[in-house]
Amino acid sequence: MTSKEFDETKFSAGQKVNYKGRWNNEYKEYPIASIDFEEQLFGLLILTEDGDHNEISWVRCENCNIL
Repeated sequence: MTSKEFDETKFSAGQKVNYKGRWNNEYKEYPIASIDFEEQLFGLLILTEDGDHNEISWVRCENCNIL
């Protein structure tokens, strides 16, 4: 998603994004936990390696595709 697309998007509860990050080698769907509008960041809920709980990881909007 581009910066312009981020600025023009109307966000709502329950939205998800596809993100390819350090945790996997392909795009995966993650729920959005929070958004930093000033920095154009998504706070994604990522399941920890031990699988016991989620943590929030901040990622740039350019690395995501909103669903």
